[in-house]
Amino acid sequence: MAHQTVISPNFHVHPVFAQLLNNIMDSQIRHIERVLGSCCADSCKEQATVSRIDSGVALCLMHFREVERG
Repeated sequence: MAHQTVISPNFHVHPVFAQLLNNIMDSQIRHIERVLGSCCADSCKEQATVSRIDSGVALCLMHFREVERG
């Protein structure tokens, strides 16, 4: 999953709060990436971005769409 730094909202936010929010979001994104790991499809080395609730299988978006189509 590609992630970017969260852009501060347009309304006035204290810079320390904006940095804290960015740090929390980055930490959560890294946690999700560790939990999902790599795509479970054969010979796919992409980062998994979707996890099926029924089976817990983690897939990249392309393989998830293929599975959903049947």
